[in-house]
Amino acid sequence: MSVKARSGKTTPTTNLPPWRQIRWALVFLFVALTAVPLIAVQAINIIEGSQNARQMVFSQLESVAELKIDQIDRWIAANDIALDIIGAALNDPLVALAESPDEDASQALQQRMAELIVPDEEGETPLLTELFFYTTDGVIRAASSESQVGKIVTQQPYYAPSLSEETLTDPYIQPPFYDVATGDLTMIFTYPITNEAGELVGVLAAKPEVGFLGEVMTQRTGLGETGETYLVSLESHYLLTPSHFEGYPLRRAYHSEGIDRALEGESGSGLYEGYRGTRVFGVYRWLPELQAALIAEEEQAEAFAPFREVTATTASLTGLAVLVAAALGSIAAIELSRPINALTEAAVRIAGGDFSKRAKVRARNEIGVLADTFNMMAERIQDLVTTLEERVAARTRDLEVAVEVSRQVSTILDLDRLLTEFVELTKESFNLYHVHVYLLDETGRTLAVQAGSGEAGRILKQRGHHIPLNTEHSLVARAARLLEPVVINDVTQEPDFLPNPLLPKTRSEMAIPLAVGDQLVGVLDVQADEPNHFEKEDVQALMVLAGQVAVAVQNASTFTERERVQAERERIRRRQELAYELGRQLTTLLDPEALLRETVNRLSEAFEYYHAHVYLLDEEEQKLVVAEGLGEAGRIMKESGHSIALDVERSLVARAARSRQPIVVNDVTGDPDHLPNPLLPETRAEVAVPLIFGERVLGVLDVQSRLTGHFDEDEVRTLQIIANQLAVALSNARLFRETESALLQVEGLYQAGQALIAAQDMEEMLRAFAMPLWSKGKCDATLFQVGPDGSKSPEWVEVVAYASETGTPPAPVGQRFPVPNLSPFSKLAENPDHILLIPDVMESEHLDEEMARRFLRINIRSLVLVPLVVADEWEGVVAFSWPEPHTLSEEDVQLYNALTPQMATLVHNQHLFREVEQSERLLRSIIDSTQDWIFVKDRDFRYVLVNRAFAEFYGQRSPEEMIGKDDYDLGTPAYLIEGDPERGIRGFRTDDRAVIEEGKTIHNPFDVVLWPDGSE
Repeated sequence: MSVKARSGKTTPTTNLPPWRQIRWALVFLFVALTAVPLIAVQAINIIEGSQNARQMVFSQLESVAELKIDQIDRWIAANDIALDIIGAALNDPLVALAESPDEDASQALQQRMAELIVPDEEGETPLLTELFFYTTDGVIRAASSESQVGKIVTQQPYYAPSLSEETLTDPYIQPPFYDVATGDLTMIFTYPITNEAGELVGVLAAKPEVGFLGEVMTQRTGLGETGETYLVSLESHYLLTPSHFEGYPLRRAYHSEGIDRALEGESGSGLYEGYRGTRVFGVYRWLPELQAALIAEEEQAEAFAPFREVTATTASLTGLAVLVAAALGSIAAIELSRPINALTEAAVRIAGGDFSKRAKVRARNEIGVLADTFNMMAERIQDLVTTLEERVAARTRDLEVAVEVSRQVSTILDLDRLLTEFVELTKESFNLYHVHVYLLDETGRTLAVQAGSGEAGRILKQRGHHIPLNTEHSLVARAARLLEPVVINDVTQEPDFLPNPLLPKTRSEMAIPLAVGDQLVGVLDVQADEPNHFEKEDVQALMVLAGQVAVAVQNASTFTERERVQAERERIRRRQELAYELGRQLTTLLDPEALLRETVNRLSEAFEYYHAHVYLLDEEEQKLVVAEGLGEAGRIMKESGHSIALDVERSLVARAARSRQPIVVNDVTGDPDHLPNPLLPETRAEVAVPLIFGERVLGVLDVQSRLTGHFDEDEVRTLQIIANQLAVALSNARLFRETESALLQVEGLYQAGQALIAAQDMEEMLRAFAMPLWSKGKCDATLFQVGPDGSKSPEWVEVVAYASETGTPPAPVGQRFPVPNLSPFSKLAENPDHILLIPDVMESEHLDEEMARRFLRINIRSLVLVPLVVADEWEGVVAFSWPEPHTLSEEDVQLYNALTPQMATLVHNQHLFREVEQSERLLRSIIDSTQDWIFVKDRDFRYVLVNRAFAEFYGQRSPEEMIGKDDYDLGTPAYLIEGDPERGIRGFRTDDRAVIEEGKTIHNPFDVVLWPDGSE
């Protein structure tokens, strides 16, 4: 039963259950030491025996298979030799029969074939049972059996192969097959019959005694009761030899692993399920001469029977050995456990509080030594117990102090306040000279004073006193590296002690690591002003205190870190809100310059960047140009046209544009790709973010900070969001500007077009054509006619019209100028589909020096020539000129490209109109000069042209009075207009219709007009 010691805990008992007693453990050990080797040996023997048994079975079956293959090979060879002998003997008669069929010769050969059938060596059964000869047409001409003569063998499987060229050197052997007509197993050997020219004239064929194969396969030697050998044909998987077991007919398809693999051309062995559904050991061989598989098998049960008998006997012997070992083990265990039981009894009594109990063991072995040692230990325990209460009380007091100090600081989450109170409480509670705490910095390489007691501690912290973690001669660094307390009870004898002038009275020092698990937090360093101050109990109490303070420091650090993270999250949130607000504002700006200016200004305000500027990509020049920048530096770079080529390797901005990814450099002093700018000397960190819209790079947003390591992932992500919004807004602004420009261009084009349509003469047309340019500034416009007509290269130009808001024309209207080869008109003729721009005549490649000076003399410094061409014919040239260098914008060029065809058409129409007027004047003078009547009517019979003679005859009218009127309007009698058959008058309309509708020429001398006044 259990006894209560003074400690209040239940003492161990000697009444143990059997499974916990050492004697039975020893018995079990003896049995195990005997049984395990025996069982292991038995298992090995079983495994090796099983493998040997398998190998013996396979070896036996392979021997049987090889023996029977040898018998079959010798049988095939004997039949082949026999047929070769017969074929050589009959070759000539058979050739004669094939070339000259003769019945007598056939009968003679039949008799001879019957005589030549060769018996076997014992003379009992002939090797060949039948001979027959067939020609190449497949007809049997002679045979040992008269009934075969005349049969046709062309449908037999051996016919075609036996006639191939290969059979001349290697006669064909037809593998065994079941004859369709008789159902019998048949095999054919062939011998080619050739004439003197070596030509095949027929084939001598022989049937062997295939029953021999069955005899070979049914031989039982080496196969036991369930073993068998058999042949399986590749054709239909039929058996060629009978099964050893009843109920398995020959002509049925059989399958097993051995059969299938052998018929695939493999040879091997294995344990598998046979064709009867039983597990068998099998050896299989492929026989190409027979196109069949030879299988040798024996059932697994029979093959393993001897092995099972040996295994059972061995197992019985092993069991007997285990029983003997158990008996011997019991005897030995009792003898060995008796002194141990005595020691156990003594230990239980001492544990129960009887410290006078001693073990009485007189053995001279290890157990005797153990008993003596135990008795010595009991005496020491008896001595220690007497002083234990005092030591426990002191230890309890230290622990209570440690707990109280820990309790007071554990609720403080401010790290500085926590450590300050901790060092003061520890100094007072443990009566120490000085206490300070080192904490490991973020790099994990330096221990820095975070708090210290008294004035010395305040000064050390203020100075930033620290100790590198790898300092060799430092108690603090050593404790941190080892994660173990370092105690020096006499610092004058310690070479690693580092004296501090602020603490001159230090005589003992202890450094205790502050760690949570294996993670170092810092070091607690305590000092006393007397040697040998720190005892073991002090170390343990301060270690407990250090562990609790380490957790408190970690909690406070975690709290501080949580507050930092919360602040960081708040900062990120504010940044994202600012990015959203900036993006919202950007969408409302449609002026690209205002958009970029607002972006850099808001970035500076919201993120307090040192600098920000935006580069835009000049796709034609393949360079990035500063479009907007912050402050004075940005203004200077923008005005100077600061740019970076897109293919520059050492450029963060160019690399960002090429890679389409943000490029972040948090320390530009160490990055070779940073290009320092003298206008921005304080840059320490930089981010270049590409402006991408769709698949197009628009430019790069570049921001810079004065702080190394300023840009973290969140800030870069925010800048990327802003860059994406800026790219969209910039694209929208550009689109808006292009749309607005297009609308203005369309409006200008429309107004100019309307003015052109309303123009009455060349000068008004020229003024309308020049209106878009005049809306932007003053210039002169001159319209030239180009001649001669139809010329591809103009020889002269003539001033047709002039329009100006500046002064007099350079040449009067009607003046003609020759066109030299180097004039701008010649250059224009080379490419009449394009407007020729000459921004400055003094720098133009289209003019020589003399021509340029001519233009300067008439106050022309800049010139634009617009070709007017209709259907590849020159209609003229419009020249715009300025007295100072000038060029057209792309929008102006596009507008005039659209307006020029209309201007050219109108000039062409003016030319045609003038030609028509000249033609009409000529026609009028001609028709008015004759007294004959001349008039023209339209399809409504109205007059569109009359000469003066006809008008005066028609009532003394003028030609103008008759235009647009018909005969009724002019008072002509109806019978004259429509005709009167009774009077013999056809009528004007009849003649008019014949002319208009039928194209006839009419001469009418009969119709007479009788006017109301009686005149005709």
